[in-house]
Amino acid sequence: MTKRDPPVPASAPSAQMALFRLADGATLEVHVPSAIAVEGRPSTATTPGFILRRGKRIVNVGPLVTMFYESS
Repeated sequence: MTKRDPPVPASAPSAQMALFRLADGATLEVHVPSAIAVEGRPSTATTPGFILRRGKRIVNVGPLVTMFYESS
């Protein structure tokens, strides 16, 4: 934790939710159990995906294609 990080209260919820509002009016909610904080930053991504890290080590990477393209 750095001086810029907000303190996490001892009674933090056992899950966090992030809400993304897309340009076409859709919304994407991401719910993560056992998460204690949510941060937001600009991205240069051109395709939807995720990266799971443990410290500096990347442990999983994947696409989010099915969340953004409805099947017909």
